[in-house]
Amino acid sequence: MKLIELTNGEAIILVEPGSKGHEKATANGYEAKSPKAKAEPAKTEEPASTVPVSFAEMSVVELKAIAAEHNVDLGAAAKKAEIVAVLEAAAEAAK
Repeated sequence: MKLIELTNGEAIILVEPGSKGHEKATANGYEAKSPKAKAEPAKTEEPASTVPVSFAEMSVVELKAIAAEHNVDLGAAAKKAEIVAVLEAAAEAAK
């Protein structure tokens, strides 16, 4: 007699494939424990948004991260409006 492991995430039971116990367990949410029997679907990354976001819509933290990422010196800019102006000028100069 061959037994297989079934689990419901909390408990593991051993049942004979095709038996009444197997049918009852699967009807009650038990699934094969073997990774081969229950393969996880491949995870795909969400596509990046293709809609451009204006600097004005971003937080100060996001703006500072963009400035650092693109080596933009913010100088004395501390307020959001000042940071936005520096980044917009840098973006225009890069065109």
